[in-house]
Amino acid sequence: MLIIWAKWVILVKNKDVKGDTMKQPEEYRAIAQRIKQRRTELNLSLQDVADMTDMSKSTLQRYESGSIRNIPLQKLGMLASALQTSADWILGWCKKPDDIPPVDADFRKFIRSLGFEIQAWPGYKSNIYLHNSDIGHAPITKEEYEQFRDSMVAYAEFNASNLLQKALERDHARISEDLQKLEKFVEYMKQTKEERGKDSNVEGGESSSGSSGMV
Repeated sequence: MLIIWAKWVILVKNKDVKGDTMKQPEEYRAIAQRIKQRRTELNLSLQDVADMTDMSKSTLQRYESGSIRNIPLQKLGMLASALQTSADWILGWCKKPDDIPPVDADFRKFIRSLGFEIQAWPGYKSNIYLHNSDIGHAPITKEEYEQFRDSMVAYAEFNASNLLQKALERDHARISEDLQKLEKFVEYMKQTKEERGKDSNVEGGESSSGSSGMV
């Protein structure tokens, strides 16, 4: 549903920006040129990008030549990530290739594990979209995203720190207990050795006395 909706946004925006469907082929050529330009700037080969995006070299070549005009949204996102830019820049909706919406890949994976998707798909202001299949989807601001991300990270760090502290205390207690057991065992062995030494001396004395009496 999100992909269909986003493609609709792209179509509407293309119409709004140009206002003339006769100019769309020029837009496609410009997109192809930007993809190749960015790859060349980063000194990446087609194979490098293919490895990073799980796309074939032939598909990438067709993107760069403009023979494929409709890039699936998911592939657009992967391509933008590999080229260290934003989908907005590839589509010509922002001027700088380093104008990358602030969506951290690791945080995105974490949110996905909770049943949510968070992506910076193309939009008039590089909007960030939060999506859940049961609830729906809506754009959130950069400030909302950063506050959400930072609070989740802080919460995770707090709990991880507490968990580690408890684990360390438990481990230290276990080591201390093991040391006490070892000390008791060493003391026991020492006492046993001393008692055996005393017993040996007593037996030796008795043996000597018996020998003297016999003489």
